[in-house]
Amino acid sequence: MVDLAAIAAAASGLLPAVIGPVASVITKQAEKAPVIPYEGKSIGTIVLAVFLTALTLAIVVAAATGRLAGDYQSIIRVLIDAIVATLAGCGAYSLTQSRKPIV
Repeated sequence: MVDLAAIAAAASGLLPAVIGPVASVITKQAEKAPVIPYEGKSIGTIVLAVFLTALTLAIVVAAATGRLAGDYQSIIRVLIDAIVATLAGCGAYSLTQSRKPIV
């Protein structure tokens, strides 16, 4: 029998590595969408947009897997995952950009 809780616990260490590039792709596509008033003109706005996207994805994944509880340890873990995912996402974003490095 497959223990999904054990698989989710083992994969939680890889979570920022998956969320980061996904946040990068979402941020890059948000730049092209006419509905969203976002322009990635400076490094600060790009990093902030990738962080907000990574934080949103980290919260959604933590809530879906049951890791989001009311205690401060789970909230800090989600924030750490979002920060690490932001670093991975900025790296992925800078690989898609040829005009300016992010990290």
